[in-house]
Amino acid sequence: MEFGVSVDLDLKKNHTFKQMALYALASIALVVSEFALTLRFAAGIVSSVAFVGLFVLQAFILLGLFIAMFRRVGKRREAVFALIAIPAATAFALFLLPAHAPDEAAHIAQTVNLFARGTSGHLVPEVFSLESADYPGTYAAAYAAVHSSSAWDDVYLCTRNLSSYLPHLYLVPYIVMGLGQVLSAPEYVALLAARVVNGLMFVGIGYWVVRTLPFGKTSAIVYLLNPILLQQASSLSADSLVISINLAFLAYFLRCLKSGCESRQQIFLLGGLTLLSMLSKFAYAPLVLLFMLFLRHRTSGKRLYALYAGIAGTCIVAAVFLIVFYHGSFMPEAFELLRAPLEFVKVFVKSVWVMGTFWFESYAGFNLGALNINPWRIACYLYMFVQVAVLFYNDDAEEPFLIFSDKLVIVIISLVEFTLIMLTMRGWTLTVDNRSDIIMGVQGRYYLPFALLPMLCLVKPAHPLSKGRVLSVASACIAMVLVIDIMCFIMAFLPYSVA
Repeated sequence: MEFGVSVDLDLKKNHTFKQMALYALASIALVVSEFALTLRFAAGIVSSVAFVGLFVLQAFILLGLFIAMFRRVGKRREAVFALIAIPAATAFALFLLPAHAPDEAAHIAQTVNLFARGTSGHLVPEVFSLESADYPGTYAAAYAAVHSSSAWDDVYLCTRNLSSYLPHLYLVPYIVMGLGQVLSAPEYVALLAARVVNGLMFVGIGYWVVRTLPFGKTSAIVYLLNPILLQQASSLSADSLVISINLAFLAYFLRCLKSGCESRQQIFLLGGLTLLSMLSKFAYAPLVLLFMLFLRHRTSGKRLYALYAGIAGTCIVAAVFLIVFYHGSFMPEAFELLRAPLEFVKVFVKSVWVMGTFWFESYAGFNLGALNINPWRIACYLYMFVQVAVLFYNDDAEEPFLIFSDKLVIVIISLVEFTLIMLTMRGWTLTVDNRSDIIMGVQGRYYLPFALLPMLCLVKPAHPLSKGRVLSVASACIAMVLVIDIMCFIMAFLPYSVA
């Protein structure tokens, strides 16, 4: 009898996997078709009536597929995330034209000839300029670029080397663009394909993150569907993989923290994710201090707090020693500011007071594209409302397990991360903005790799009155937000091409 039940479950899982795979292929095909239709309309090939009719028809087909699949897998939160994220990531990769995400043009130039990067420069196809203004800025221009002949051999010497981003962060799009070159595809087509693959890679990692998290899955879904995060993940920016790796590390860390990390497999995987996270971007290195939370499995009470205090004191002494005696070329302006504690406090407080609103808006999706596309504000407020609401009112089956001491350590480490990221922009502010009283240049998206962690400290147990409807309502709201954002992309790149 047990064997028969096991076989039935395996068949059901296999059938669900096939359905999800078919949904993924169909949703990607529909989004690509809508993008191609938009380009043809912008180029004057399709009439406005045909464009609107076909666009709406395909949108309703996609909506029908989504509803049908949601009814089948709506209780599996990682599957719900994938249902929304697959078409959304594909749409963000296509409808937000390449090089119109922040700093993406420079990252494209790093990707295309990855292993030739160096201080002396490397050869890059001329179409992949370092200036975003040289890329198609309308759908009509994008149509021309898609249908142009390939010219991979027409190159220029790119002297900008983003050496702080290691090669593994560009590897997947590099392979896709290399395949495009082998097939003699137009450079712009290869670029679009690489963006789609990057976005879908984020969806795959996000699926694993939601599945791995021991609690707070609904909050994680809403977090992962942040429009700014989707925009970043569906571009060729190295930060796409930086964010994914850090979120994977945090999810698995919490899973191991709950279980005690007793198996060798858990130790190796957590160690690998930790190393990968630290290598991906130095600014997130303080997250390694989270490992002190494992002390809760060895002791408790006053002794635990004494150990935490001892570790914190050691870190403070080491930091003071470094600040006082280091005079190297790495972030010299930040170290100089830290050597004047009162001035640092003044600059920090003023920066938070003056720039706080911008940080919030650039996290919540008020400024998409290269901070020049402003979606309808109602969508941004709706996203933030849902993000906050699911922290306190959810129907997750898993109970939060973090105790007060865990939350205290997480908040302190998050504040350290927050401050460190601010300090990385001190030199930029002094040289570009000529301001010494404030730190500018920081955007809300810089906090995406770790902001989920302090949010999870606020997650409450499932509410008895939710009756399983929270995930459905939250999914509908987030899907609506993403549709609005995509329509704003279309309005930003379409009017000028048909004027």
